[in-house]
Amino acid sequence: MHITDYLSKECVKVPLRAATKWEAIGELVDVLAQKYKIGSLEAVLTMLHRREGVDTTYLAEFMALPHVDSVSGCEGTRIAAGKSVQPIDWEREDKSPTPTDLIVLVISGGPKAELYIPMIRISQIMQSDRVRDEIRRASTSTELYECLVREYDAIEQLDALPKKGVKLGKKLE
Repeated sequence: MHITDYLSKECVKVPLRAATKWEAIGELVDVLAQKYKIGSLEAVLTMLHRREGVDTTYLAEFMALPHVDSVSGCEGTRIAAGKSVQPIDWEREDKSPTPTDLIVLVISGGPKAELYIPMIRISQIMQSDRVRDEIRRASTSTELYECLVREYDAIEQLDALPKKGVKLGKKLE
């Protein structure tokens, strides 16, 4: 599946108005709810609170990837992305500074496995200094959306290339 199967232009928000982690998550849940059927907003937020209580979804440097699966009433896997003007503290348990500018929310009405592909791809995208710099410079929702789509496509194309010494999932001797 392509990122546009999960993420629509209307579900990207730059800038986020939020000043806190939970305001940002709430803002992105609202963005998803305006475009898609995602079930009860209160239930989604409760599930996200539980998930954040297990382990932080702060990834690295300036990104958080909050996510939940098995959301009753949510049709498919959906993504919302937002970028704040000022970094948001992601409130890690160890109290270390966690300034977050980019928040990518992933929710799914299906099992956890449905979350994995888009989450892995987004994590791969963020490995690039060039991409992180481009995202930092994005000043509109369209710029952020286009960057995410273009870079997701690039990762998909790399994964589609034949791997040297590998045939049908088995390493050649």
